[in-house]
Amino acid sequence: MTRQFLAAIALSLGLVSTAPTMAQQTLEESIDKDRGSIDYRARVDGFLKGALKKIVGGVQAKPGQLPWQVSLGVSWIASPADGHFCGGSIYNESWIITAAHCVDGNSPNDIIVTAGTTDLNKPAQRRNVVKILVKKGYVEPKQGDDIALLQLYEPLTLTGTDAAPIPLIANGHELKEGDVLTTSGFGYEKEGGTASAHLNMVEVPFVSNDTCGQQLSYGDDITNQMICAGRSGKDSCQGDSGGPLVFAASSKPELVGVVSWGEGCARPLKFGVYTKVSLEVDWVKACVSGGAACLVK
Repeated sequence: MTRQFLAAIALSLGLVSTAPTMAQQTLEESIDKDRGSIDYRARVDGFLKGALKKIVGGVQAKPGQLPWQVSLGVSWIASPADGHFCGGSIYNESWIITAAHCVDGNSPNDIIVTAGTTDLNKPAQRRNVVKILVKKGYVEPKQGDDIALLQLYEPLTLTGTDAAPIPLIANGHELKEGDVLTTSGFGYEKEGGTASAHLNMVEVPFVSNDTCGQQLSYGDDITNQMICAGRSGKDSCQGDSGGPLVFAASSKPELVGVVSWGEGCARPLKFGVYTKVSLEVDWVKACVSGGAACLVK
């Protein structure tokens, strides 16, 4: 970008006559598509190709039904629907919880957060990001530590209806067979499909690590830092990464997981894999408060 800017100045001064100005370049030529997280680069590439690359087997969420859900978008793409590349959850008015793989390698200027809506084509709160905290130890999703925090440049207005924080599950809490969870997002509605701008949600059963770690599923890739959920035809999918997995015991929603990884979308025996939030409570609280236990990359 710097070289292009200098070339434009040189041309205006008559120092050169053949270097293209930014206006003469195509948008695709002016974008560094090799920088940022995989999800970010995929969204940029899809946008440039005109392809709008969701929750599988779900239903559209009603306004105010999931007020903690946010969309992470490519900051320079004007439309929130076109720019969406990952999800996240409101922790408080200034902090968003998402997956490390969504933002690792990005600068804060790359990302804009959209909150307070179930339709990315409608008016919503939009906030720039001032800081990205990726948990120390994160390398790639299958190795765990797939969690990150985004600090917003300006705080959200928490209305309590359209935009509200979600409490974290208790430190060390263990889910059990039969627990029904809810995951949501603005991602693909089927593997390899297209997305709408609407927030979708789906109920998925908790799956034990013993089941999820069988050889026909994910084998040794499943660790105690992860939880699994889903069944054939019901799952999170591309574009949902970083979004919430919620347990509503006694009608009190709590964040138990962050959408992390999986093979395909809603395939038999290939469950959705989520970062286990009950092991990350202390880290989140330390980072938000500026504590010494906030270990980051």
